[in-house]
Amino acid sequence: MRVLIVIPARGGSTRIPRKNLAHLHGATLLERAIKCASGTGEHFIVSTDDAQTYERCQQLGAPVFARDSQDDGPMVDVLRLAMQSSVARKGGPEASVVVCLQPTSPLRNAHDVGACLSMFYANEARSVVSVDATTGQRNGAVYVTRRDMIYDKLVFDDDSLKYPMPHERSLDINTPEDLEEARRILGP
Repeated sequence: MRVLIVIPARGGSTRIPRKNLAHLHGATLLERAIKCASGTGEHFIVSTDDAQTYERCQQLGAPVFARDSQDDGPMVDVLRLAMQSSVARKGGPEASVVVCLQPTSPLRNAHDVGACLSMFYANEARSVVSVDATTGQRNGAVYVTRRDMIYDKLVFDDDSLKYPMPHERSLDINTPEDLEEARRILGP
């Protein structure tokens, strides 16, 4: 099965301006997501509506798709556009499995992505979503789904398998306080 990892990095954020470009221990949230995706050995693409994010991806040599800010609707639409862009860039068949890695989960690692993919394949699942092992709540770190789920306008559903991630790596950055908590967790 062909896998495509999509890193959706929109420019707008009300609580932390340019959140995906915020620094966390020597790297931006975007750079941490790119490093994680690169560490899996799978194909990946960054999808952004932001000129600075696009430019940073080019500087890093990361494949990037510039989407119109009007295309920043539901996540499933962002993933579909990124899939189509990846096919246009690389040629060949469209990915049959899509992984979504949001930059706002900087403590996730390539092992988490690999474990989600393993769970997905072993169970012939429709989708897998990462959850905080302590609370059982989705943590926004890893989403794995089939291409047809995206075209059916679903990223995950009630039948999604849940991959438990350690609580200390399940932080999803939405506020300045979350960013400070990530800095505290990573230490000096």
